[in-house]
Order: sequence, then C-alpha cells, then structure tokens
Amino acid sequence: MEQRRFAQSQTPEMAKPGSWTHMLLDVVRRGDLPAELLPPAMRDYIVPSLDTTISATGELIYQLGRNPDQWALLRSKPELARNAANEATRMASPVRSFGRHISLDVEVAGVTIPEGARIMMMLAAANRDERAFERPNDFDFTRDPRLHLGFGRGIHMCAGMHLAQLEMMSLLKAMIPRVETIEVGAMRVNKALNYRLGITESPMRRAAMSWIGRGDFIDEGLVATLAARAQLRMPEAGNEIESAGSRVTDAINGVTRG
Repeated sequence: MEQRRFAQSQTPEMAKPGSWTHMLLDVVRRGDLPAELLPPAMRDYIVPSLDTTISATGELIYQLGRNPDQWALLRSKPELARNAANEATRMASPVRSFGRHISLDVEVAGVTIPEGARIMMMLAAANRDERAFERPNDFDFTRDPRLHLGFGRGIHMCAGMHLAQLEMMSLLKAMIPRVETIEVGAMRVNKALNYRLGITESPMRRAAMSWIGRGDFIDEGLVATLAARAQLRMPEAGNEIESAGSRVTDAINGVTRG
C-alpha cells in the first residue's frame, strides 16, 4: 500500500530529471502511455528491485563464500560481475513460481494444455534443469548468463531487472578491491513462502574479512540497503560510502526529488 500511495502521488514537479519517473511522465505527456498506467509502471520497476533483489544478493554473497575459487576468479576478472549477479539469480530463483493462463491450445511433452487453462510456471525448477545447465546445482558464473529464467522471459521479463543487476554489481564493485575472502555460515530460508525465496539469515564471519588501506571499507548502510532482510552479518563499518554504492542509492532513492 505504501508503494501504491507513493506511485500515485508523483507529479512532474517532483520527478528528478533523467529518472524512471521523469521518463514515464514524458511518455504520458506524449500520449504514448495512458495516465492510469503510470503508477503500475513505476511500481513494476521499483518493487521487483527490493525483496527479490535482496534475496538474490543474499544468495550471491552466500555462494561466493561457499565457492572461494569463484570469488578469487571474480576478483581477478571484475568485468564478470554481471555474470555473477545472473548466476546468483539463477541459483536463488527469488520468484519460485508464477501463475499463467494459456491463451491457446499448446502441447508440452506430449500433453495438450487447453486454451484458458491456468498453469503454474515452476521457474526455480527450470533454473536447475540439467538439460539446460551443466552441473545445475553448482555456482559457476562462467556459464552463459542469458539462459536462466530468474528475471522471466519475453513479455513477462522483469521491468526492474537492470536496476537489480546494478545493485548487485555495484556491491561487488565495492567489495572486490577490499575483501580478500568471504566466510559464510548456514543460510536459513523461510519455508512458509512457496512462491518467493525469503532468506531469514545468512551470517558472514568477520574473521574472514580483510579491510585494505586507511578508510577503505564497505559501508554498512549500503549492505543494509541491499541485503537487510537477508540479515547478512557484516563487521562494524564507518559512515563513508563507496562511489558505486552511492550510485545505487541514487538509483533507488533518487526516483524523485521528494
């Protein structure tokens, strides 16, 4: 409800130039988007980058901690940060399943599904399909990052996927030059959620962190922004924030001036 009220309250005067809201308002002014669709379009961009991205971020840190060879590879090849974000999204499948209505008769594996039928798309299962992914249960960001269904596909592709990737990539960019090793404990998941991954705890040990140089650290506020509900246990940190993290915060909080 809070997100809905926020989206419905936006005016051209409040929109930050160059922001998603500003662009949508321009589209509405041109007549290319009905005004009543403005709030849903805003929510479809912002909301998916919150809970689901938090879960994917928790999975990302967890998998990099469990696979130190992958973290070492990422530190040597930081240009693969997007691949790592996509692989974590595949492994986590933050949206486990989604309901769909069949628009025409279709045959799948010899079974005809009639037009109008309601089905459940098991996205998490598809992301662990051994026919599509070699060693599907292994975290390996050198695999093709375009095959997973963590962000949906086609007309149902997640509108906020690029913001989600930006958040995870910026966190990695802040960590790579500063964190030598990551040690994680057992992850706990809220099993009551059957449609969405909900991480209740994913601890990280301070002894495994290496802070390099005077004043070099990951701001605890940035980690809280990206992974609060995953409850990543980070060491104490100061109040400075790495420039990449600032851009993420701007992307989230700077949708409007207000």
